[in-house]
Amino acid sequence: MKKIVILGANGNIAQFVSAALDQTGEFEIIKTSRHASTDVTALDVLDQAAVTAFLTAQGGSQITAVYANLGVHGHQVAAAKSVVNAMHAAGVNRLYWVTTAGIYGEFSKATREKWIDVLGDPSDPTTYFGEQAVSANVIEASDLDYTLIRPSALTDDAGNQAIYEQSDHELILGGPISRQTVAEWLVAALHEPQAFSRSSVALSTK
Repeated sequence: MKKIVILGANGNIAQFVSAALDQTGEFEIIKTSRHASTDVTALDVLDQAAVTAFLTAQGGSQITAVYANLGVHGHQVAAAKSVVNAMHAAGVNRLYWVTTAGIYGEFSKATREKWIDVLGDPSDPTTYFGEQAVSANVIEASDLDYTLIRPSALTDDAGNQAIYEQSDHELILGGPISRQTVAEWLVAALHEPQAFSRSSVALSTK
């Protein structure tokens, strides 16, 4: 049975993912978040020692993957460093990290300018875009077998949307994508952990 540790399990996408994985009966899912609930363990991702101890207690190298869907804005870079270092220390290798489209400036000029007005310049690490970009760089510079997932603007529409899947930094072809569709993509990816190895994948709708 595949063992998946979810960091940020109370988020909407993560809840879709965990529910879908539960239904398959193929996964042992260990859910964590800043705030505990009935089936979610409290874990501060900024506490590297705590994350290391938690991953080690869950079996270390026996963990199939860590799926991180974090929203620690203002601390995202610290979270990335903590998770990367903790995974190395605990012997866990496979990481799925949800970030956002636009961190490489891969929108059209008009769209890029619009989002920079809202989320800041990706080259400025003090902005939302910039913080996400630096976090992605931390993961890409690590020795982990990572997949960065970069959805376009998120919506609450239904899932099963037709999508563009671009594993490069080229101009993003599509538009906003639903959280449920991103979750569906992640569930499929988690079934095939050898796919999208050390890749950064943009997801947008056709």
